[in-house]
Amino acid sequence: MRILLLSADYPPLVGGVADYTDRLAHALAGLGHEVSVLTSARATQAAAAPAGSASVQVIATVPSWGPAALLAIAQQVQAQAPQVVALQYVPTMYGRGGIAPGIALLPALLRRHTPARVVVTLHEVAVSWRLGPRRAAQATAQYAQMLALVLGSHRVLVTNHRYARIVQRWTRARVTPQVLPVGANILPAGGDDPARSAVRQQLGIGEGPLLGSMSALGVGDQPAHLLTVLQRLPKARLVLLGGLPE
Repeated sequence: MRILLLSADYPPLVGGVADYTDRLAHALAGLGHEVSVLTSARATQAAAAPAGSASVQVIATVPSWGPAALLAIAQQVQAQAPQVVALQYVPTMYGRGGIAPGIALLPALLRRHTPARVVVTLHEVAVSWRLGPRRAAQATAQYAQMLALVLGSHRVLVTNHRYARIVQRWTRARVTPQVLPVGANILPAGGDDPARSAVRQQLGIGEGPLLGSMSALGVGDQPAHLLTVLQRLPKARLVLLGGLPE
C-alpha cells in the first residue's frame, strides 16, 4: 500500500509528533508498505533511518501550511498518488497560537481532488476554555478547526478516550473516532548504565522507581493526572522532562 504521512514537524525538527511520525513511517515501511512523508521545508535534512529499517521517502518542500498553500500541497499529494493520506495534527504545529484554518480545510480538499483515503490523527484537540477574550477566541478557532478536520476525513484517530468524547460531542455522534494511545518513543535501556546512574545521583533520587513526564507543563496538560498516579506509587519520584511555559 502507498501511504503518505503529512506532518508539519519531522526530524531534524524537534518535537513529539516529529519523532512519532518518523517512527510510524519506518514501522509501516517495515511491514512492506511504500511510505512517504510530506513535511515542512524547514526539515531539510532528514534524520538517519534506524539500522536495518526500511527506507522512507521524505519530501521536505512545504513552505507554509496556510490557506494560500493548500492548492500546492494538494498537488504534491496528487504527484505521490498515495492510497492513504495520514495527517498528524496538533494545532500549534500549523499556525501561530494554534490558529490554522488552512490545515483544517486540507482533508476535504484532498478528498475532492484525490482518490486517497484521508485519515487524521488528533494528537491534541484544542486549548481548554478559560475566561478572557483572547483565550476564548483561541479555543473557539481550534474547536472549529477540529470539527472541519474530522468531518473532512474518512477516518479519525485520537490518542485518548477524552478526545474521543470531545469529537463525538462536537459532531453529534456523526463521527466515531478510534482511540490509538501513543506509547513512549524511547526504547528501554537495559543493563548498568553509568550515565543513568550519574543523572539519578545528580537529581538526588537514588535507585528507586521514577515516573517521568516527557513534555513541559503547558497549555492543555493535566498535571493532576500525574499526581494521581504518584499516589498509587508512594515510593516513586516524579521527574518532569521539559521546560516550563513562558
